[in-house]
Amino acid sequence: MLDKQKPNYEIKTIVEIFKQGNLTIPEYQRPYKWTVKNTNQLIDDILLHQEKSKYRLGTMVVHDNNSELEIVDGQQRFITILLIAKVLSDGNFLDKDISYFLTHLKFSNTISHKNIAKNYQAVISRASDIVNEKFAKFFSEQCEMVQIVLKSESEAFQFFDSQNARGKDLEPHDLLKAFHLREMNDSESSEKIAVVSQWEDIKSEDLAELFALYLYPIRQWSKRQSARYFSKSDIDIFKGINLKKSPAYPYAQILRMLESFTQHYKNSPDRLFDNQEVNFPFQLSQTMIDGRHFFDMVSYYQNSKNKLFNRLKENEQTNRIISTLDNQEYKYRTGDKYVRRLFDSAVFCYWDKFGLIEIEKAVKVIFLWAYQIRLTQQSVFIESIDNHARKDLMLFNKIYEATHPKEITQLLVNFKIESKAKNSESIINLAKEFQGIKNEK
Repeated sequence: MLDKQKPNYEIKTIVEIFKQGNLTIPEYQRPYKWTVKNTNQLIDDILLHQEKSKYRLGTMVVHDNNSELEIVDGQQRFITILLIAKVLSDGNFLDKDISYFLTHLKFSNTISHKNIAKNYQAVISRASDIVNEKFAKFFSEQCEMVQIVLKSESEAFQFFDSQNARGKDLEPHDLLKAFHLREMNDSESSEKIAVVSQWEDIKSEDLAELFALYLYPIRQWSKRQSARYFSKSDIDIFKGINLKKSPAYPYAQILRMLESFTQHYKNSPDRLFDNQEVNFPFQLSQTMIDGRHFFDMVSYYQNSKNKLFNRLKENEQTNRIISTLDNQEYKYRTGDKYVRRLFDSAVFCYWDKFGLIEIEKAVKVIFLWAYQIRLTQQSVFIESIDNHARKDLMLFNKIYEATHPKEITQLLVNFKIESKAKNSESIINLAKEFQGIKNEK
C-alpha cells in the first residue's frame, strides 16, 4: 500500500491512462477553455515528434478518492487528448473500449460544452493528418504522460492551489473557488455542482471586476486599509469561518442565527402558498462564511451591482450624475477611469449599508467627494484614489461605522472648484449646482 504522505509517480502511455477507466473531473475545476489554436498546436507537436521512440505530452496530477482518480491538474490537455482519441476511434484506428469511458466524464458547464464541440470539429478537420495507423500507434503507445497520484484530499487541494498560484491563466477568484469548494466537503455532490454552475454563469472577467473594483476595495477601504490591486496574495480577506466546523465563538453566534432563520424560512411549508423568497442578509463588512455562503454572496453582489446602477439610471436625480460621468470625454482617460472606480465603489458601499434610502442625496455627496480629486490634481493614479479613499474624509470608513443615512448625506465636502484636468466643464457645472445640497435636513 502506498504511503499516504508520498505521491506516487508513474509514466503511462495514453492507452494505459485510458484503460484505467476511473478518471473523473472534480467540481472545483475550471471549465474546459482550450482553443482551436491550442488543439492544433498539440496535434502539430505530436506529428513533429512521431519519428521518436517516445514523446512526453506532459503531467497529469490526480487525487485517489475512494478508487476514483480525480484530475487535479492537467485537465485541459487531457480532454484535448480525449478528443483526438475519439476521432481516431471513429476511424477504427483505436479500440472502441479506449474512448468509451469518455461518455462517463460529465461536463455540466456550458463553456466546456461549447469549447469541446469547437475543438472536436478542429480535430476532425485534421483527419487527413492523423487518421492513419502510423499516427494512431505513436499517439496511443509511444506518447506518454507523467501521472502523479495524491492520496489525501488536503494534499490535492494544496497542490491545486500551489500549481494555479504559479500559473498566469488563473485569477485570484479561481483560487477562492477552489478553497470554498473544499470547505463544502461534507455537502452533497448535487449541492457542489449547483454552486459551481452558479459561479460559472458569471463570466470570468465579470468576476475579476467584481472582486477588484468592488468587493476587495470596499472591504479594505472600510477599514482604512490599502486596496490598490487585488492579487493572489490578498485572497485571505475572503476566507472566514466555517459554521459547521468552527468552535462556538460568541462573535459567530449571530451568523449561525441568521443562517438558521434563513433556512427555516426557505423550508417552511408556507412558501408553497406565498412564494416569498428571502436571501441571507449579506454585508460586505461582515465576517466571511466559508463554503456555500461564499458562492451565494458572490452571486448576490454581482446581480445587485447590475440592478443598482440600472436603477440609478432610471432615477431622474441620480441619472444626471451617471449620464454625465458616462459621457465619452470621461470614459477613456486613465485618471477619469480611476476616479469613476472610486465613485462606483463608494455608491455600492452606501447601498450595501442603507439600500436605496436617501440614495439620491448620498450619490451627490459621493460625487462631490470623489471628483474633487479629479479637479484638484492634474494627473490621477491608482495611488491617488487609494490615498483619497483612506485619508480624505475617510468616506468608506464613515459608511462602515454609520448607523443612519444622514451621517453620510449631511457630510460637508470641502469641494474646490479649481480644475487642473482638461475638458471637465460638465463635472464642474454639476458640482457647482450641488454645492449646499449636503446640508439639507
